Amino acid sequence: MEYPHYAFSAEFGSFVAEAKYAKELGKYLFYDEKKDIFLDKDGNEVDITGLDIFPRTGVLQADALINAIYNHGGFSTWVKIDDGEKVMSWPDYIKTKRTNLIMSGKEILENPDKIVELFGEGHVFFKTKTKNYSQVLDVEKLLEREGNFYKTLEAHKDDEFILSDVVDIIEDDYGMREYRCYVVDGRPLNISRVHDYLVGTVSPELEEKVLEIMESVKDTDFPRNLVIDLFEYKDNNGEVCLDVLECNPIIASGTYLYNSIFGRKGHLNHMPTSNSMDPYDTIPDEKLKYGPVEMYSTDSKVKGRPSICFELPGGFAADLVSFAMFGSSSKGMFIHFDTTSNIDPTNIGSIVDLSTIESDSDLDSDDSVFGRTNNDGVDELVKQLLKSRKISSEKDAESE
Repeated sequence: MEYPHYAFSAEFGSFVAEAKYAKELGKYLFYDEKKDIFLDKDGNEVDITGLDIFPRTGVLQADALINAIYNHGGFSTWVKIDDGEKVMSWPDYIKTKRTNLIMSGKEILENPDKIVELFGEGHVFFKTKTKNYSQVLDVEKLLEREGNFYKTLEAHKDDEFILSDVVDIIEDDYGMREYRCYVVDGRPLNISRVHDYLVGTVSPELEEKVLEIMESVKDTDFPRNLVIDLFEYKDNNGEVCLDVLECNPIIASGTYLYNSIFGRKGHLNHMPTSNSMDPYDTIPDEKLKYGPVEMYSTDSKVKGRPSICFELPGGFAADLVSFAMFGSSSKGMFIHFDTTSNIDPTNIGSIVDLSTIESDSDLDSDDSVFGRTNNDGVDELVKQLLKSRKISSEKDAESE
């Protein structure tokens, strides 16, 4: 594989190892968004005109990076400017065995009967189209007019969400049977169990499934370079199904142990090419050189990752917590807290009234300055949260 240049505009998670390896290859670039310039590994400004660039960065920085590449005269055979939106709209292109559709907040609010018709009165898997929030919800709670979810949807009528049937992902001794497939030019570049540390093989069936999916969209404008997450579950008849869990832009998707933007080592299913080879020999070089090698194991249990981003102001998750805690949107006032990520905002009542807090002593007074709540214990929780941030008045809250 002839390596392109790899451009980063943020370095965290798997991007750290990638950046170090790209520097080792002499193919590293960094985009300084504030100065609108590209830098080499030594921090020198460089002209990227005519360079083929593989962009790698976070979701929030993705649009700025890909636009900068083209605006500065570079190009990318890996990512086009509008690829991200198309990949995130994958249910419009890829058919799955389970019900899977995209609806705006407005459409959900205006079509409650359709939600019940499609998903019944039990549960539905609900997620924001862009990565921010995902959860299995009671259909009744989703459509409850006085509920926090309904109020948050009213504040996000133009946002799009993906609603799916709830299925039980098959688990084994190593965790849920989920797989991340990096796809380049319509073919799987590499496939990894959704696991950072598990050393082992994967089924050849995964490659067949990826090829089947890409064949089904070959006559559309669906991107040929992306990340496809597959998973195994049992349908209502007890049949084991391999299906698409979600698709993500290749520019901003993290990597698991056998995923690599630099290619792959050995067979796609991680089988050693000879009896003398060690299973570790098929792990990508950047993972062996710059990853936590001491944690790689043949019997490691997968560790779950949160799918809720409470820390992004104006995002659906942040507003959901804000409505649950205060009854107003974080777009109007930055009032949500990082520490609320350990509560379930769908199961607590809204605060009806919030009085001005003049000093810390007010937090300890006998009078409830927080008004009435629909759930015992919420008053005390809010007191602790406010005291931890030392918010002394509504004016202070607005200034944040």
